[in-house]
Amino acid sequence: MSVEVRNLLKVGYDPGRVLSGSRVTSNGDRLCWELTDPDTHPQNKVLPFLIDWKKSQHPSLQLDAVIGITDFEAYHPDPEGVQEIFKKMNVAINLRYGTEPGLVLYMDTPRGQVTLT
Repeated sequence: MSVEVRNLLKVGYDPGRVLSGSRVTSNGDRLCWELTDPDTHPQNKVLPFLIDWKKSQHPSLQLDAVIGITDFEAYHPDPEGVQEIFKKMNVAINLRYGTEPGLVLYMDTPRGQVTLT
């Protein structure tokens, strides 16, 4: 992960300090990861944090249900300024003006469409 953090610092974005974590799953596998501190930019609320699962299998591979993401949107009072940060991160996102920062995720699930806000 240090390479990704250094690359973002070079383009003028500080993703925050790198934290380590781990846990044992219900089937006894140990997950280990590093992530950038999600509280680095608490006022923003739409910028992603980085996560590296190290040598662990991604936890989503343990899911039984098939869920598809159909759309993902972000809202922010300064969409142009935030979009510049997303560009530095090489992230394409549907970002619109909103009076408050927020995220909306649309998913198709076995029980129908679900929207998380």
